[in-house]
Amino acid sequence: MVDLKLKSSRWNKAAYLNERACNDDLLVEKEEGFDEWKEVGAFKELDIAKRIQIEQLNENQFKKILQQKHDPLLKSDLKFESVLQEIYEIDSSIILDEQDFSDDYLRVFPSFYKPFLRYAKQSLTVGINKLVKRHEETFLLDRLVSSILNTIHSKLVFLSFKTLISELHIAKLTDQLEGDTPTDRYQFFEEYILNDPVQTFKLLELYPVLARLMVEVTTKQIQNHIEAMTHFVDDYKKITQEIPKDYAELVRIQADAGDSHQDGRTVMMFRFASGSSLVYKPRSLAIDIHFNQLIEWVNRKGFQHALISAKSINCGTYGWQEFIEATSCVDQDGLNRFYYRQGGYIALFYMLGSVDFHYENVIASGEHPVLIDLETLFHQNIELKSIEKPFLKLLTQEIRESVLSSAMLPFKFSTSELIDFDLSGLGGEKGQESKKVLMPVIEDIGTDEMHLTKKPVVSQGSLNVPRMNGDLANAADHADEIQAGFQAMYQILLQSRNALFDHDGPIYAFANDKARHVIRATEVYSRFLLSSTHPDYLQNGIDRVKLFDHLWGMAKHGEILESIIPYECTDLLKHDIPYFTFRVNSTSIFTSNGEEIPSFYAQTAMDVVSNNIKRLSDEDMEKQLKYMHMSLDSLSKDIWDHREKRKFDTTRSGKKVDRKIFLTEAIEIGNNLVKNAIWNREENYALWIAPNLDSDGMLRMSPLGPGLYDGIMGLVVFLAQLAKVTEKKLYKNLAQAALKFFNSTIKTEKTSSGISAFNGNASFAFGMATLSQLWNDHSLLQKAYEFIDRMESDIRQDQVYDIVGGSAGALLVCLEIYQLEQNERVLQVANSLGEHLCDYLAQLDLDQQPLLSGFSHGAAGFSTALIKLAHVMDNKRYDEVGKKMLAYEHSLFHANSQNWIDLRQDVKHTHANFWCHGASGIGLARTLLLPTKDQQVQKDLEVAIRQTLRSGFGQGHSMCHGDLGNIDFLISASQVADHFNLKDLVDQCGMQIIEERRKEGWTFGLNVNSELYGFMLGLSGIGYGLLRLWDSSIPSVISLQIPKE
Repeated sequence: MVDLKLKSSRWNKAAYLNERACNDDLLVEKEEGFDEWKEVGAFKELDIAKRIQIEQLNENQFKKILQQKHDPLLKSDLKFESVLQEIYEIDSSIILDEQDFSDDYLRVFPSFYKPFLRYAKQSLTVGINKLVKRHEETFLLDRLVSSILNTIHSKLVFLSFKTLISELHIAKLTDQLEGDTPTDRYQFFEEYILNDPVQTFKLLELYPVLARLMVEVTTKQIQNHIEAMTHFVDDYKKITQEIPKDYAELVRIQADAGDSHQDGRTVMMFRFASGSSLVYKPRSLAIDIHFNQLIEWVNRKGFQHALISAKSINCGTYGWQEFIEATSCVDQDGLNRFYYRQGGYIALFYMLGSVDFHYENVIASGEHPVLIDLETLFHQNIELKSIEKPFLKLLTQEIRESVLSSAMLPFKFSTSELIDFDLSGLGGEKGQESKKVLMPVIEDIGTDEMHLTKKPVVSQGSLNVPRMNGDLANAADHADEIQAGFQAMYQILLQSRNALFDHDGPIYAFANDKARHVIRATEVYSRFLLSSTHPDYLQNGIDRVKLFDHLWGMAKHGEILESIIPYECTDLLKHDIPYFTFRVNSTSIFTSNGEEIPSFYAQTAMDVVSNNIKRLSDEDMEKQLKYMHMSLDSLSKDIWDHREKRKFDTTRSGKKVDRKIFLTEAIEIGNNLVKNAIWNREENYALWIAPNLDSDGMLRMSPLGPGLYDGIMGLVVFLAQLAKVTEKKLYKNLAQAALKFFNSTIKTEKTSSGISAFNGNASFAFGMATLSQLWNDHSLLQKAYEFIDRMESDIRQDQVYDIVGGSAGALLVCLEIYQLEQNERVLQVANSLGEHLCDYLAQLDLDQQPLLSGFSHGAAGFSTALIKLAHVMDNKRYDEVGKKMLAYEHSLFHANSQNWIDLRQDVKHTHANFWCHGASGIGLARTLLLPTKDQQVQKDLEVAIRQTLRSGFGQGHSMCHGDLGNIDFLISASQVADHFNLKDLVDQCGMQIIEERRKEGWTFGLNVNSELYGFMLGLSGIGYGLLRLWDSSIPSVISLQIPKE
């Protein structure tokens, strides 16, 4: 028997704040702890007072408890101490086999967990044997107990691995380890320290909170598994009748299928010797039963391909559900029916206001998508303060009232989201690597060099995507079927709206059911729990409480949140994911322990559904279909693949083109942007939701970002120019509303935007300067100066250097803005950019590190930026490096093809003819250098004109790599080059583009089917190109020119 000395005051330090008593005789001598606490949750004086009152303390008492942090006075003994005594007194002869340990952590300090696993094994064996007496054929004892021990072991490792690695290194640094090799020294730590109960007890004394958590997790897992198995025995007859399968021998319980809530309870998979499985859920399944009735109702109403559901048994506080096996589709027709049904589900979720139907909540069972978690079938909204960020209220409401809210469709709310890859019910592809979420990974296992490394989380995929012939399907390839299913279900709901809401109809059946409200993303809670396992939070319970009090920072968004944050913190202290529920026809919210907080919501979930049903209309259906189309495009593969080149005659002549047609088409694009804007005219905020590129070049359905390339700034510049040309206030008003949204989002950005001229601070400066000229508003030019100031600290971090993303583009923007007022600060930043760019280019060995040709990413952009800077500053170095770039690019000229070689490794062609790569962009660059009177520049321009006319058209209409970008170059060239009929040819090319549009619509810069709104790839850039066709004096945005008025 080990002498635990449980009366040692060290164990008292495991107590949490609500378990500590105040010593009224103590004088408050220092307030450091109190001041630190106020910073933790961003508490104001009033907030901290409310926080303290929850513990039934006043401020002075709270300060006294903090002062006694390391020698606390307790209200009563802590329960875990006596259980810890039992654990360390357990019979050490109880044999633990290798199968009792989780395979994932078999070699991670196994000796440390043996007392806890022996205790669990003994307790489980006793509990199961009692059940065996009631139902002898049900359990296969050894394998069953081992499966439960695996779960317990995994949870104990999660709690302790950081501390044990830390202690291993402390032992190493203090020469406590013996052995010649890292493996030998680890084995010594394992065998002579962790395998010694006295030593591990001493270790736990240093970390009493860890001891407490390990005891609590172990006992809860034992209790919860015994509870579930008891329910199984009690319900055995009913289960075999309603979900008939062979349940003769229970051999394994898998309890890793979901998060733990309500004292460690979680979904469990019961596995049987026959191969059958059964799902146990520790919640009411009334909502599942009634959803099954709802889908039977819509099937009877004529939904073409009937929906099916998992059989469920509701037992009040828990229930049993049929295990759904993932199986392949037999043929293409079955695959089509699968996605038709998914479209139907999306319509149902839209009506119900469902959320959180991500990839783990759907199983592809042949041609049937089967929903396996309906906790969030209904959703409630919390009205938060939106004074600080009214644009968020606008965006949130739009998403909430759309098909995007259910998470079945891919959608990215913002760049600041915790999860930065697709987890949608239709997507959730395996192998997506996060750029934001890092998880600790144990490396050098089994040695004294064992350590943690943070590595990006990689999505594991799930069973939601159907297979055929072993291959995974892609929802984007079945957009027509999804939309057809959505339309069919939508029409059933629209035509049956009265019957839906009858008191004996399918919706009112849910009235008393409980649904779950996920207050914050599970990832937020998971991060807190992971952080709480750091040794710093395992030595004193007060530190753990203070860590979770960071959640109080959200209270500033609404007083109503103050009523639930304490329950969030309480659940986290139990090492649970916080859990809240509501009844569908009630405004109360219920905590994990069933406590009711009345009048929490402004309306019931039933009211929400009623409003959703009232909103149904043919017009609304078309809007939702458009969102669906855009979202599904984000799942498309090969979005950069160019379409087959169209026939295009650049030599065509004919009657003189009436340029008014170009303005008419531009106005139509402007009206399209007006129609599709999410515009709150009272607050004067506007934004757009559409497919656009994220920072990794991946297509995402999301609110447009701030940049010029395919974000808000590009649309604002087009709309502002359209307003000036047409003198219509509508376009200016929308541009100003979108600019207000832009300003709000930039204020909330916590990370640097970088220096990019198309996506970063230089693009913002360019946009503001352009608007200052179009609107005659000098305050906007001051804003441009502010963005230029922001750039300076990021210059040395630039490793892109080019026109689109780096110093060259930012430099051109600075030079353009400098021309407006000769602001010396702007020239100073331009000089810093020039130095950075020159330093990079000067050290390159171009034979070993060849640069690309072209304007946006290559030598033409570098030469243009540096030579123009040299001209302004009369700087010899800039001129020399710039001309070196010109000479280098000339070496890439291929005489036979009369074009410059495209050195990109991922392209099929060797020569390109676009703004981004090839002759057109090089020609545009040369127009900017014509004032230098360099003969080679003049020759290059003439070659670029000929090459663009010869083969630059017929591959889409975008600015970046399409006809309007090439038109833009030819317009600029026609203003400076001696080409006798270039202006007429440009007009004829423009007319052909209009004719194509009228036949087949606009073709964008990505291989997608839905509209893109951005400047370089989509409608706003096309519209701007049309304005330049209408009036060639309008400056070229793609050469970063600003109006001079």
